[in-house]
Amino acid sequence: MMDDMLTDEELQQKLEEFITSKQAPEVELFEIVKERLERARCLHPDYVGENLFHSLGFLSEEHGEVIKEATKGLPGWEDRMDSELLDLIVVAMRIILREYRHE
Repeated sequence: MMDDMLTDEELQQKLEEFITSKQAPEVELFEIVKERLERARCLHPDYVGENLFHSLGFLSEEHGEVIKEATKGLPGWEDRMDSELLDLIVVAMRIILREYRHE
Protein backbone atom coordinates (compact mmCIF):
# COMPACT_ATOMS: atom_id res chain seq x y z
CA MET A 1 0.00 0.00 0.00
CA MET A 2 2.93 2.33 0.68
CA ASP A 3 4.09 2.00 -2.95
CA ASP A 4 1.03 3.75 -4.42
CA MET A 5 0.92 6.42 -1.72
CA LEU A 6 1.49 10.00 -2.85
CA THR A 7 4.63 11.75 -1.67
CA ASP A 8 4.53 14.95 0.37
CA GLU A 9 5.48 16.88 -2.75
CA GLU A 10 2.67 15.30 -4.78
CA LEU A 11 0.15 16.06 -2.03
CA GLN A 12 1.34 19.67 -1.90
CA GLN A 13 1.07 19.92 -5.70
CA LYS A 14 -2.52 18.64 -5.60
CA LEU A 15 -3.34 21.19 -2.91
CA GLU A 16 -1.84 24.02 -4.96
CA GLU A 17 -3.74 22.89 -8.06
CA PHE A 18 -6.95 22.82 -6.02
CA ILE A 19 -6.40 26.31 -4.68
CA THR A 20 -5.82 27.77 -8.13
CA SER A 21 -8.55 25.85 -9.99
CA LYS A 22 -11.66 26.31 -7.80
CA GLN A 23 -13.67 24.01 -10.08
CA ALA A 24 -16.06 21.97 -7.93
CA PRO A 25 -13.83 22.81 -4.95
CA GLU A 26 -15.56 20.59 -2.41
CA VAL A 27 -15.11 17.48 -4.55
CA GLU A 28 -11.40 18.15 -5.04
CA LEU A 29 -10.95 19.06 -1.40
CA PHE A 30 -12.61 15.83 -0.23
CA GLU A 31 -10.32 13.88 -2.54
CA ILE A 32 -7.26 15.63 -1.09
CA VAL A 33 -8.48 14.91 2.46
CA LYS A 34 -9.10 11.26 1.53
CA GLU A 35 -5.56 10.91 0.17
CA ARG A 36 -4.08 12.55 3.25
CA LEU A 37 -6.14 10.30 5.51
CA GLU A 38 -4.88 7.21 3.70
CA ARG A 39 -1.31 8.48 3.94
CA ALA A 40 -1.67 9.22 7.65
CA ARG A 41 -3.01 5.73 8.31
CA CYS A 42 -0.05 4.17 6.50
CA LEU A 43 2.61 6.34 8.10
CA HIS A 44 1.08 6.60 11.58
CA PRO A 45 -1.25 3.65 12.20
CA ASP A 46 -1.33 4.31 15.97
CA TYR A 47 -0.91 8.09 15.82
CA VAL A 48 -4.36 8.87 17.16
CA GLY A 49 -3.29 7.85 20.63
CA GLU A 50 -4.05 5.47 23.42
CA ASN A 51 -7.47 6.90 24.26
CA LEU A 52 -9.80 9.77 23.46
CA PHE A 53 -7.99 12.34 25.59
CA HIS A 54 -4.60 11.43 24.14
CA SER A 55 -6.14 11.81 20.67
CA LEU A 56 -7.58 15.20 21.58
CA GLY A 57 -4.07 16.21 22.60
CA PHE A 58 -2.90 15.42 19.07
CA LEU A 59 -5.75 17.52 17.73
CA SER A 60 -4.64 20.43 19.94
CA GLU A 61 -1.08 20.05 18.66
CA GLU A 62 -2.29 20.27 15.07
CA HIS A 63 -4.33 23.36 15.96
CA GLY A 64 -1.16 24.89 17.40
CA GLU A 65 0.65 24.24 14.11
CA VAL A 66 -2.13 26.05 12.21
CA ILE A 67 -1.86 29.06 14.53
CA LYS A 68 1.94 29.05 14.26
CA GLU A 69 1.83 29.21 10.45
CA ALA A 70 -0.90 31.87 10.46
CA THR A 71 1.05 34.16 12.76
CA LYS A 72 4.49 33.79 11.15
CA GLY A 73 3.57 35.94 8.18
CA LEU A 74 6.47 34.54 6.16
CA PRO A 75 6.22 34.12 2.38
CA GLY A 76 4.09 31.09 1.56
CA TRP A 77 2.45 31.04 4.98
CA GLU A 78 -1.02 30.46 3.57
CA ASP A 79 0.08 27.30 1.73
CA ARG A 80 1.75 25.95 4.87
CA MET A 81 -1.30 26.88 6.93
CA ASP A 82 -3.55 25.06 4.44
CA SER A 83 -1.38 21.98 4.77
CA GLU A 84 -1.59 22.15 8.56
CA LEU A 85 -5.37 22.61 8.36
CA LEU A 86 -5.60 19.44 6.29
CA ASP A 87 -3.57 17.61 8.96
CA LEU A 88 -5.99 18.96 11.57
CA ILE A 89 -8.96 17.69 9.55
CA VAL A 90 -7.37 14.26 9.20
CA VAL A 91 -6.71 13.96 12.95
CA ALA A 92 -10.29 15.08 13.66
CA MET A 93 -11.64 12.50 11.21
CA ARG A 94 -9.61 9.75 12.85
CA ILE A 95 -11.08 10.75 16.20
CA ILE A 96 -14.62 10.83 14.80
CA LEU A 97 -14.01 7.35 13.35
CA ARG A 98 -12.92 6.20 16.82
CA GLU A 99 -9.50 5.08 15.61
CA TYR A 100 -8.17 5.69 19.12
CA ARG A 101 -10.02 2.52 20.17
CA HIS A 102 -7.53 -0.30 19.84
CA GLU A 103 -9.90 -3.23 19.79
